[in-house]
Amino acid sequence: MARAFRLRIVTPERVIFDEQVEMVIAPGTEGELAVQAYHTAFATSLKPGVLRVRKDTANTFERLSCTGGFLHVLNNDVQILADASEFANEIDVERALKARQRAEERLVSQQDIDVMRAKLALERALARLKTVGYEEDK
Repeated sequence: MARAFRLRIVTPERVIFDEQVEMVIAPGTEGELAVQAYHTAFATSLKPGVLRVRKDTANTFERLSCTGGFLHVLNNDVQILADASEFANEIDVERALKARQRAEERLVSQQDIDVMRAKLALERALARLKTVGYEEDK
């Protein structure tokens, strides 16, 4: 992997990922962003969404959920400090569906709730569902 860089994804609980990769695509607060080897140095905040990681030149991506955090690029080294993150195969879809339902019910009821907290809970649940490719039949 001549065009690779080190990617570390860290949460308060553990190091989720620490490997050489060719690309990472992340949900920046100002829009989705892609980082490849030798990217210019920068730091940005992340919103809840899907992290996509390509380890080699094949066009296949590993997917991880991200509930927000920060991304830092320096000297061909990328660090993602996430509030929480998990691989798609670790996500409990039923639990994510229940979390989404609870958040939606709270937002609809508007009774004695912290609206921002409910919106963030909904964004986190939707990010987890999107990571596993969950689509509802409409």
